[in-house]
Amino acid sequence: MTAPVPPLPRHPAPYPPTTSRAAAHPSAAPALVLGLVGLAGSVVVLPLAVSPLAWYLGARARRESQREPERWPRDGGATAGLVLGIVGTVVLVGLTLVLLGVLGLMSIGVSQDTGYGT
Repeated sequence: MTAPVPPLPRHPAPYPPTTSRAAAHPSAAPALVLGLVGLAGSVVVLPLAVSPLAWYLGARARRESQREPERWPRDGGATAGLVLGIVGTVVLVGLTLVLLGVLGLMSIGVSQDTGYGT
């Protein structure tokens, strides 16, 4: 008689694929927040001044996500921050031009004052 064959060692089942995503790019959330602050602050010019920064951070996050997709997943926050930054920057430039136009008209009015009525 032959000796019984020992059973083959059982290997554990492979780990199930992970469903967790890589963390979003670190600049995506600040771009979104700054874009929202800049657009919401369009009534007051100072918060609107952060819109170009939101534009820069959103563009950088998108560019790095495209360059390294295995490290940074595509995230809507970066795109939203980019778009809000662009819109806020356009509003900022428009308000600046309007303010400069008003100041220019006021300076023309002051220089053209003929002194009638004095």
